[in-house]
This record gives sequence, structure tokens and C-alpha cells, in this order.
Amino acid sequence: MPASASAPAPPAPGCLRPIRQAAEAYGIDQMTIRRWIAAGLISSYRVGVKLIMVDLDEINARMVRKVTSARDEDEAAP
Repeated sequence: MPASASAPAPPAPGCLRPIRQAAEAYGIDQMTIRRWIAAGLISSYRVGVKLIMVDLDEINARMVRKVTSARDEDEAAP
């Protein structure tokens, strides 16, 4: 079978990924993830001296909450 040129599959949930890879997977900026870490909204894990890993489940939950909250605000507007 010929290989298709489709988009790569999203990473498996529950995986720890570097901030850069997590940002690419969800189409958000790395600084957004760093701000969420600084605000205590998601956890981060330092591996070695420089590498910071994040749990994709936490990012996914944060993004779902953010979208849901925005939708609720729109419905509450008169």
C-alpha cells in the first residue's frame, strides 16, 4: 500500500513530552505552556539540567476547560 501524506497522529495521552513537542502537538505557543506552569495550572517535570517535560493529559484538560469556560460566557451574555 502506498504511504499517505496525512497529518501525524497526536501523541498518546498520559505521555510526558518536552514543552516544545507538547506545544506543537496542540498547536499552541511554548510560552503558553510555560505560563500555565508558572501559574500552577499544569505540572512540569525537570529531566536533567535543561529539559522540562509536561503531561499531555494536563494540557488537554486545561485546553478543554478553557474552551468550555469561553463557551459558557458566550451563552450567559444577554
